[in-house]
Amino acid sequence: MYCIYCNLDHSNEVVFSDEHILPQAIGGTRAWIVPVCKASNSKLGNDVDSPFIESFFVNNDRFLGNLQSYRSAPTLNLSGPSQVDGRETHLTYKVQGDEKTLKLTRPEKLVRHVDGKEKWDLSGDPEDLRIILLGKLAAVEKTGGYLTDEETGERLTPEKIDSIIKARSKVIESPDINFSTSFDGGDAVRFLCKIALSAGYAMFGEAFGRSMTAETLRAEMRRANADLTYPGAFWPFVTHEQMELLKVFTVEDSHMIAFLHDEESAVFISLVAGKYFALIPLSEGGALLQPADQKIVQLNYKTKTFVKISLESRFSPLSYSPRTASAAVFA
Repeated sequence: MYCIYCNLDHSNEVVFSDEHILPQAIGGTRAWIVPVCKASNSKLGNDVDSPFIESFFVNNDRFLGNLQSYRSAPTLNLSGPSQVDGRETHLTYKVQGDEKTLKLTRPEKLVRHVDGKEKWDLSGDPEDLRIILLGKLAAVEKTGGYLTDEETGERLTPEKIDSIIKARSKVIESPDINFSTSFDGGDAVRFLCKIALSAGYAMFGEAFGRSMTAETLRAEMRRANADLTYPGAFWPFVTHEQMELLKVFTVEDSHMIAFLHDEESAVFISLVAGKYFALIPLSEGGALLQPADQKIVQLNYKTKTFVKISLESRFSPLSYSPRTASAAVFA
């Protein structure tokens, strides 16, 4: 049996599984799948799908659109290095459904040595501080020592630690939280090349899978350092002209994939109503497709249903090039 990801004909002993061309986590559906060998499906799921889908930007869109995977509902995760009211710290900040977790992730400990004694200044989540102090108290008492509260001079006990933490904890109402993150463009390149590959196979069969174009896409989706300028234009690395061209693929609550041909063959991929997209040439030195091969798939990612599957041209084949896109409109 043929696998588009391996580009191999496997024996009957090799296990195959259904690959969602558009993953369930971004609104894909079992109505549009291709069979692939299970080993490749698992590996590419971990190496290509997950880094893109679990990135902050995509995950945020999943959360806002309530796009659930087969495992769970999406989580808005703002954890990481942050500023809280101007102070550098590290937060755990997650929202899933009606549940919210907001806490200082890493307690801060300043150790001072005064008159031969070790003194600690602690700050952080109250429960974490309690665990730290109880652990320190137990360790010190094993050696016959004891801890004291620097402010009152009182000897600490587990009960005294609880009362100190309760008395000295502060509640910050509506804190000003600044969070920063980054997006690996290579993750987008690999993921969109993978979609172009599997969608092309679903549309055109093994002839597409065994083409040099498909082999090039396979190589790019496996590269550790995907080329941000290859094989076409990728969000967010696009020109203004290419942005204008892709506006026709910005359809509310929809993903769109279009295989087009004019002077060159190309595939347009527009995910999450045009937030993530690619304009990928499908041939070098000769057209892979013909005008009659033009196809569009539009999928509503909230209802997970196809709202349009067109097997004939839905675009006016005005002059365009995948690298210097100028115009394309609905027919």
